[in-house]
Amino acid sequence: MAIEASQRRLSEGPVLVLEPHFDDAALSCAALLDRQEPLDVVTVFAGDPESPRRGSWDELAGFPDSTAALSARREEHASAFAGSPHRVRALALVEQQYLDGPRGDSDLEAIGREVTEWAARNPGGLVALPAGAGWSAPGVLRRLARLAGRDRVRPHHAHLLVRDAALAALTDEWAPLLYEELPYLFGGPADGAARAAARRAGRDAVEVGKSVDRDRKATRIAHYASQLPLISPDGRQLDDPAALPPVERYWLLEPHRSHTKPPAPGA
Repeated sequence: MAIEASQRRLSEGPVLVLEPHFDDAALSCAALLDRQEPLDVVTVFAGDPESPRRGSWDELAGFPDSTAALSARREEHASAFAGSPHRVRALALVEQQYLDGPRGDSDLEAIGREVTEWAARNPGGLVALPAGAGWSAPGVLRRLARLAGRDRVRPHHAHLLVRDAALAALTDEWAPLLYEELPYLFGGPADGAARAAARRAGRDAVEVGKSVDRDRKATRIAHYASQLPLISPDGRQLDDPAALPPVERYWLLEPHRSHTKPPAPGA
């Protein structure tokens, strides 16, 4: 597919943005959110634990418990999308910080079901997933960098889980689109992760760059005030337009192009 045609696919037709947390679409998908045609934004880990808990991220953000944290984050999200034409909703899956053990298969099945049901309603649509940006160095190298005070942002486990659970549900009826995530791209670009994900899905990764209105993107990001002190690395304030990359990068996962030659006439 030509690059121009790939770029048009991001601007036209049905799109589902699957974001692990409430702020991921605003941070990483401004080029999609700025379009006038409505799209769907679904937050995956937006559910309340069975009883209020104070997770490690809640503690860093200054929230007394999950009830206060989720209430504030839902309000921030609603404010960020106020006046938007986009359809915003959330799944009831619980963040890892509120779990005592590994996540069950039912959560992975719920993610897969979300994308397949959406694709059935929107044939030919794009499903946008986190690419897995961040520093994916071997453990020994990460430990050495940490000791030297030069550790970098790593890929977020929840982003990888959402990506892989959705891709495992891959069918020919929907086209995956990977987006490079802020702030993780400051730790390392998503090129390698996108290509590896494409190979596992039996597809080719076609990179598409889209310019963004950094002022408008920064204004939307500013609504997530509870998160900004924690997600703005290296002194970069992510509600400052100057701190934002001018281009967002995406990868369309296209079916492998056939290299088989057509049969000779009369064969």
